Amino acid sequence: MARRPSVFVRPLSMDEGRKLARISRTAKKPVRMRRAIVVLMSAQGQTVRDITPLPLKGRGRSTSCRCS
Repeated sequence: MARRPSVFVRPLSMDEGRKLARISRTAKKPVRMRRAIVVLMSAQGQTVRDITPLPLKGRGRSTSCRCS
């Protein structure tokens, strides 16, 4: 039986949750948007396994590398 994860962010206040939701929708910087999404999901009790497969890349940007 798997061990229940014990690493989550602290409980958020309603104001903090609203602010993070707004940042996740309107952030110009992709890093700020991704961080807001991860913190929100962690506060909702999502595990790392649930958060990591999300495509948390910037709008219109690719994470693939064309190495020659």
